[in-house]
Amino acid sequence: MKQYDEGFLRIKDEEVPKFASFFMKNAESSLQAASILHEISDQQALKSTLQVTGDFESYLWVIVSSDYSIFYVATALLASQGVRVTWQIVHKVTGDALLKNLFTSSRGGRDETTKLLSYAGKQLAIRSAQP
Repeated sequence: MKQYDEGFLRIKDEEVPKFASFFMKNAESSLQAASILHEISDQQALKSTLQVTGDFESYLWVIVSSDYSIFYVATALLASQGVRVTWQIVHKVTGDALLKNLFTSSRGGRDETTKLLSYAGKQLAIRSAQP
């Protein structure tokens, strides 16, 4: 992991775990937005109902929204472990911190990371399937 100055990552921040559910809600919302945009892009009847042109598609924003969902899940996982990212290029720092703290830590290593990511994915799938 790239080394960041002390101000970019706060490790063992006792306040940040309470924000994990906030980040998961953002992940769910981003995933739902991706799903809606995908449906609109694929369904001519829906385009007609929404009064958008027949050639409208928004696959780029499906990818962007999905990427944000992944980012928020990673942020929630880090927050649940007391890690807070506090820098302007938060996406880069979050990705690096996720790799460092989940894949190489002594807190469970790869097996624990697989379990956490699987759990997060299942929670997103369950919540996005609810009406």
